[in-house]
Amino acid sequence: HFFRIAKEIKISIPQSMKYFCVTESIAFYLQKYIVYRKRKIFYGKGKFDDLKKVCDVVYLPRTTNISSTYLKEQLSKLSKINLQDINSAFEIIQRLKDNLE
Repeated sequence: HFFRIAKEIKISIPQSMKYFCVTESIAFYLQKYIVYRKRKIFYGKGKFDDLKKVCDVVYLPRTTNISSTYLKEQLSKLSKINLQDINSAFEIIQRLKDNLE
């Protein structure tokens, strides 16, 4: 979904971008969407601790009052929203704001 959303909102992903995937299967999936080059896609053993060699790794504390199921449901709803409609709504709001000023 990342590449589709980036394309829809006209954000270009630089060719030099590197990707770190939690698992090997995600890395293989990612190769469908980017041109594979040596040292461009990395993967670990399920944790981001492998990145400690190149950067600081900080794990955020778990939220006790928000379940991962709830987050997945909300993200699923967001993925169904037409980004063109959102952009049109922002344009209308901007025009209204300009007219009021």
